Amino acid sequence: MGNNYESKGIWISTQIVEASLDIDFDLLFTELSDLSGLFQRMGRVYRKRTWNNKGYNVFVFVGKDKCSGVGNIIYKDIFELSKNLIANMDGPLSEKKKIDLINRIYDYNTIKNTKYYKKLKDNLEYVNTFNLYELEKKDVSKIFRNIDSISVIPKNIYDKNKDYITELINKYSEKGISKKDNIRLKSNYQIIQPLSIIEN
Repeated sequence: MGNNYESKGIWISTQIVEASLDIDFDLLFTELSDLSGLFQRMGRVYRKRTWNNKGYNVFVFVGKDKCSGVGNIIYKDIFELSKNLIANMDGPLSEKKKIDLINRIYDYNTIKNTKYYKKLKDNLEYVNTFNLYELEKKDVSKIFRNIDSISVIPKNIYDKNKDYITELINKYSEKGISKKDNIRLKSNYQIIQPLSIIEN
């Protein structure tokens, strides 16, 4: 794993391993979600080495009906399209072939009658109907995936600008401030509550 090819271990993980991890495994045993996710996971196998062995180093379970997360995180129609495309796949898979497969799935003529495309179209139409300051968090959460986040500021920056930051937070917290001014204040000064202070 990683740059130390002498280390050994088995990882059991969610789809978090698909991105942002510099790991290099020998073998991958995985459920299918969608092709783009699968290809991301495949990129964690023999990441910095060349496969010179016989046989396979990636094994994909497609399930009888569906796999984990399908219907909740992954649209079932995208899963089915992915499943159909890899049904008879065997042997090495080039980067060119991967791109071709992704393009085939997300081609307009392929997805135009899917729930995925309808939802995508509805969301795009929705966000084009309002101004930024008219958004209600609870409404947005119903439509888009609810992702928890917290704003932070390095402690040394906070210490140097404590009075200024406090002044801006007080302005932001004033009662009676309009939603439009509230959004503008946050946008102009990048001050969002709650604010967490982190050490360097």
